[in-house]
Amino acid sequence: MLINKLIVKEFLFPFGIALFSVLSILLLGRIVPLLEFFVRAGAGIGDLLKTVMLFMPLFLQFALPMAGLFGLLICFVKLTQSNEVIGLFAIGIPPRAILRPVLLLSFLLLISTLFISTTLVPHSKFVARQFLKDLGENKLYTGIPEGRFVELTKGLVLFANKNRKQGKRLKGVFIWDYREKSTPFIVYAQKGTILGDESTHSILLRLKNGAIYRESKDLYTTDILTFKEYSLTVGFEETVHRKSRGEMKVGELLDNIDKKEISTQKRKKYISELIRRFMLPIGAFLLSILAAPLGIFFGRSGMSMGIALGISSFLGYYLVTTLCTNLYETNAVGSALILSLPNLILTAFALFLWRTLFKKGPVLLP
Repeated sequence: MLINKLIVKEFLFPFGIALFSVLSILLLGRIVPLLEFFVRAGAGIGDLLKTVMLFMPLFLQFALPMAGLFGLLICFVKLTQSNEVIGLFAIGIPPRAILRPVLLLSFLLLISTLFISTTLVPHSKFVARQFLKDLGENKLYTGIPEGRFVELTKGLVLFANKNRKQGKRLKGVFIWDYREKSTPFIVYAQKGTILGDESTHSILLRLKNGAIYRESKDLYTTDILTFKEYSLTVGFEETVHRKSRGEMKVGELLDNIDKKEISTQKRKKYISELIRRFMLPIGAFLLSILAAPLGIFFGRSGMSMGIALGISSFLGYYLVTTLCTNLYETNAVGSALILSLPNLILTAFALFLWRTLFKKGPVLLP
């Protein structure tokens, strides 16, 4: 019991510091590129905080394994440097007494990461995408930014050279409409007015003094239609319910895998996404199991060695995971078993280190 309390006590502080640091880095890397979008959309602090909360499960999926690895690694580096590990072995405490709290902490990380990976991440991805999409559309209800190409909806791009009245009155309007791929057309207009209607989830573009250009498929003929007034309605509901594979729940992925009409390439991507959601939590478990013997065997080299080992283990695992995923999805390897290769490597390495610890004790002799 005293060993359990000692390990947990030494684990919590570095775990908290690592978790906070990794989350801060990931959040800054994701939010900073969006700041310009928030400013242009007229978003407030509440919208920014909501976006941060929506991205949090996605970042926790990677931050928890890294924090668990660093927490246990630094815990055992400190215990080794203070000779407490050697003292425990010297008074007859077996390695399995150390393994028990490590297994408990690793199992808690496994359950947490599994819940986040399979449940929270798909939901937060979908909600975050819709929230940012709605935020951008709400800005369009009030006006179009000046001098920017804006994709109003999929297949419809608008550019306004000048604007007035907060972007509702436009001058020098260019529209490229390729929603119907068989008959795309271009619209030029001297002036335009935006009329937004949030109740119908659409905007009305009322254009004046312009022309519509439509080319044939063979590019030999062009239809030109001039107009004094032309109205174009743009709705935003068409992509609301479409989900990418990362936004699908486990059941939805299984349903898509079972569909006969989808291509082999798409089926492989769905399989890869499904397996990844379970393999990453297992990887978090194995990385934490691996941290204890690494900290014990290399702890005397100092804290810098512990941090270097943690970073190397974490990056190495995710690099191999990415490589195996790419090999499977690009048909370089046909079997989905390759997706389990990173975890098999970690399992073998962890078993080797723990077996060495059980047989030879906490000191690696040359």
